[in-house]
Amino acid sequence: MHDRPDHRSGPLLSVALIATVVVAGLAIAYHAPPGATVPIHFTRDWTADRVVSPLHGLLVWTGRMTGFWTLMAILPQFMRARNGGEGFAASLPVYDTLWITLTAMMGILAIACMEYAMGNRIVMGSLSDVLLGAFFVLAGNGLGKLRPNDIIGIRTPWTKNSTRVWNRTHRTCGPVFILLGMLLIAAGLGLFGLPVTPVFSTAAILAVAAFSCGLSWLYWRLDRRTP
Repeated sequence: MHDRPDHRSGPLLSVALIATVVVAGLAIAYHAPPGATVPIHFTRDWTADRVVSPLHGLLVWTGRMTGFWTLMAILPQFMRARNGGEGFAASLPVYDTLWITLTAMMGILAIACMEYAMGNRIVMGSLSDVLLGAFFVLAGNGLGKLRPNDIIGIRTPWTKNSTRVWNRTHRTCGPVFILLGMLLIAAGLGLFGLPVTPVFSTAAILAVAAFSCGLSWLYWRLDRRTP
């Protein structure tokens, strides 16, 4: 079975990532000069609008990571209790990959914010675009391996209505997600010469979401015409 604990990497590796952030964060807090601060919240243009002490910041960031870990751990249990979750069980390898990826993203953002205490001002907007792009590349790579389920995937009324539509939509959209990820990484690295704002990334994600939704409807229409 895919959901046996000894066959899963998501829970343990995510805990290891959280522990790594704790150790690194404590080291930074120890070496930080007196009066150093760490951002825990940003405005839309990535200006820090709330800063706290390094230890307080580490507690906030690792608390967010722990809360996310708890959510991801509970969801599979909920699926088994709800309907047996056969499709979700078959999708667990992809689920765990995304779990680890998102935890790593949060950890990198946490360490980047902790570095503020040492006087290192990382461009958070660029970093977030690169991390988001990496997530979409990995998500696109696993999209075609997802099976119909109630948690992850392109869940439209049409993919939920037909397994064939689900499979065709996810297999087609996989390369589109990878392309989106590469564009976001390029934007984050400044290859397009765009200002570091969420406008480009938000517009790109909405465009891909609309494409995925429309494609699932088209495949559903074609599927209805198939004898």
